[in-house]
Parts: sequence; structure tokens; C-alpha cells
Amino acid sequence: MDERWYLFFGLFVLVIVYADGAACGNAVLEEGEFCDTNRISSNCTNFNYTGGSLLCLDDCFGYDYSQCTGEEVCGNGIISEGEICESGNLRGRTCLDEGYEGGDLKCRNDCVKYDYKECTGVKSVCGDGNITGKEECDGTVSKSCTDLGYDSGILRCNNNCTFNLGYCFKDITVDEKIGENNISESLELNESVFENTVNIPGEINNEKIKLGNVLVIFLVLTVAGVFGIYFYVFKTKK
Repeated sequence: MDERWYLFFGLFVLVIVYADGAACGNAVLEEGEFCDTNRISSNCTNFNYTGGSLLCLDDCFGYDYSQCTGEEVCGNGIISEGEICESGNLRGRTCLDEGYEGGDLKCRNDCVKYDYKECTGVKSVCGDGNITGKEECDGTVSKSCTDLGYDSGILRCNNNCTFNLGYCFKDITVDEKIGENNISESLELNESVFENTVNIPGEINNEKIKLGNVLVIFLVLTVAGVFGIYFYVFKTKK
């Protein structure tokens, strides 16, 4: 490979490294960065720690609390042992996941329970006998297999208040046209096989007849030749 290609590749790598370093880790708080090396506007005590060193994540999109000391408390954005959520960190849960029809799920001030005040609809509790929220059933089933597109069967309810379709069935029907086409194709195939079966012996017989004619002609010529030789040798010499 030409040395110029090596030089070009080296320059390309340097540009990538430099661009990456310029974005995060250059100790300059640029647009889109939450923090950067030596450019941290807060400390551990701002997040309810008693002390320690607040660091910046490698991608500059958040703080690193690993060097902070003291008890982790509600409000620092970190879900510690005993906490179910934090402000802005709901573990990915929504009002729908909690059994409501919709709304905005939040975390309570003590971080040990969710705040459902802004959730809409009635919270569904599987097992209370009432079909609410996203429950399909709750002990009792208000629909049947035919309502869900099946032909027969018994619709049941699972322990998690969802339908159990294991006892619903669909009838199997045979298309009459398909059956007629299959019969017609089968008859045509059998007729074709029969014709081929009948023709084969005829062809073999024709070949035998032709071979017999050749043998007869050969025998006649042989006998005629023998008589000719006999007549020539014995009759002419006498």
C-alpha cells in the first residue's frame, strides 16, 4: 500500500480522537454537556450527601456520585435500597403499568411509593372481582370465545386477569372447490399413466416384429448363399 494511504489513515484517526476529546473531557463546558472535567458546578452536599467528591460521567451527560460519602437520601436522583423511585427516575413505570388507564405517574416525596394523583381512571386490582383498568377479566369473564373470533369453546381467566384462550377452538372446513380440483387432477393423472402403460407394450411388440423380419431375411439370404456355393462348386466341376 502507498505510504500516502498510511499517512491519510493516521490523520483521520487523529481527527476522530481530537473531535471526541473536544466534545467531552476537554475541561470546557460546551453546549449539550451537563458537566466536564474540572467543570462541575455542584458538589456532593447538593445531592443530600455529607461529603466526598462529585465527579462527571465519561459522556459528560450527568454526575458520578461514586465518590460521594454519607447516607443516600430521597431526592438525590439515585434509587437506593428501600426506595422504589426518585424524582425523575420512575424505573420506566407509567400509570398504565400501575393499572390505571393513563395520566402522568410521579414519585412521592419519601421515594417509597408512587404518586398516582395525576393518573386517570380507576386503578385495577387483579383479584378483587371487578374488571377495571387494563384487566381483561377478574375471576368472572364477561365475554365468550365467539366474541374473540373463535367458533366454540370456553373462555377462562388467568391469575393475572388476562384471557386464557387455551380452551377456545376454531372449526376446520374443507374448501369444496379445492376438493373438486384435486379429484379432477387425480383423474387426469391416472388417465395419463394408463395411456402410457398401454402404449409401452405396443412399442415393444413393434420392435420385436421389426427384429423378426430382419432375422427372416438374413436366414433366407444365408440359405440361398449356401445353395449357390454348393451348385457352383459341385455342379460346375462335374
